[in-house]
Amino acid sequence: MASCDTGRMGPYKRVQFVGYAIPSIPYTIADIGDGPGFIEGRYTGIDPAAADIEARIGLVMRTVRKTMACGAVDDSPSTLKIFVTPEFLFRGTSGAYPNHPPELDYFSEFRRRFAKRVARPEYEDWLFVVGTIVNTVGYVKGDDPRLDLEARVREELAVAIADVWQYANTHHDVRLASFITCVLHLYTSYCHDHPTYQVTDKCYVVAGGAPDADYPEGLSIEKKFMSNEDFILNLQTNAYSEEQVGYPPINEHAGENKTEAFDPLSIFTIKGIKFGLEVCLDHLAGRLRRNRLPQTELVQIHLVPSCGVQVVQQSVIACSGGLIFNCDGEYSQLMLMAPPGAARSIWTGAASQRAHTQLTQVVAPCGPVNQKKDAELRKPRAKVHTLSIRDRAASKLFAYGAGEVHIYTPLAVPPPPHLTAS
Repeated sequence: MASCDTGRMGPYKRVQFVGYAIPSIPYTIADIGDGPGFIEGRYTGIDPAAADIEARIGLVMRTVRKTMACGAVDDSPSTLKIFVTPEFLFRGTSGAYPNHPPELDYFSEFRRRFAKRVARPEYEDWLFVVGTIVNTVGYVKGDDPRLDLEARVREELAVAIADVWQYANTHHDVRLASFITCVLHLYTSYCHDHPTYQVTDKCYVVAGGAPDADYPEGLSIEKKFMSNEDFILNLQTNAYSEEQVGYPPINEHAGENKTEAFDPLSIFTIKGIKFGLEVCLDHLAGRLRRNRLPQTELVQIHLVPSCGVQVVQQSVIACSGGLIFNCDGEYSQLMLMAPPGAARSIWTGAASQRAHTQLTQVVAPCGPVNQKKDAELRKPRAKVHTLSIRDRAASKLFAYGAGEVHIYTPLAVPPPPHLTAS
């Protein structure tokens, strides 16, 4: 059982955030629906899945080495470098790596390979937050003709609905477009609640160098809420799609503190620092703030790897002086979905227009969710160095290039939460 002790001070005086702002969305053919809608497109990658995973690990490690060589990283052993990537960095040509239990588990294969690559002395003061890897749970396509037929019927209905929306949009039929958008939301909500296939979307966190005492093999956090944009509306044969998949339920009745490295929960202490981590829509939905126990629980650093979300003030559970860092693989312009804006955070949009990072700091922490007292935030005193990544292999793995790295200047490690929580 891993420790959740927050009373001891870690070995680090400062933390340095390094965000890999690479577009991690599928190749988009069309956006379907009004507002935050659905995607018609295709997943990018190579086959077989094992080769895709190895190629993506290779790209990440080449990027890390280029980052270390650029001169913007503090190599002091008293500074913890936190390298964060967006959601959906690992998913392959099918949108989810197809496990074949119990013999084949691509998440376990991925994490073993990645942990081995970073278990080197030069990464001793690094923490890698790899968001995320998507793979199937349980059923394998082809084992049950009835279930596969249901998946094909769902796919055909989704494509038909999307075709009607495209017709309405092309012919400027606002009433029909609005109606069919509602139909699509109802249909996909039903599909998410009653999935043909289950998949997991997991963020992997592992200490570089020597194994961490509490989490020698690293740990994972599992996403709970599925966005309309997590999967494509299927136009691609054999892909896992919006109308077919759902995430497994997560039991948070005892709070969000991890008790095992690979349970789905989201609050943990590693490298002597207490973290909370939410993947994309989980952050927008306030998963940690609503489910932490006790309701006054706070963390030192709140991380948000995402593909379509920024820092949401109402969801922040960091302590006074705590830091919140977001690395996103979908958009570059600051949205007004929720504060903080540019005045209270450092926003760094990528040149691709399809990725960003964001950093903010807590002045006063939030209260229990029923008090509606949100955290007060401010812009940290940090600067950002941008490093463009050129990598030929990236074009085979990602639809919109190799992205760039945002290296923030170091900040003081926030105090342990028990010193600030009331």
